[in-house]
Amino acid sequence: MPATGVHARVAEFVDLAEERYGLAIEPVEFPEEGTPTAADAADAVDCRIDQVVNSLVFDVGASRCSVSPPAATA
Repeated sequence: MPATGVHARVAEFVDLAEERYGLAIEPVEFPEEGTPTAADAADAVDCRIDQVVNSLVFDVGASRCSVSPPAATA
């Protein structure tokens, strides 16, 4: 089922995850005032802080930079 009511790139990701991997993803929108820290983001979507991000994407004009944190160790 196509994702509706979300940004086009989010809808594309949701649809692709379902088609390719059978994953049902439910996008969660952050508050209008934003979430300046990982702790704020975790609180906003009611999850643990370690579930918040596995990569960061910065969009600055026409440039894009993707940063991934080191792999977690057990």
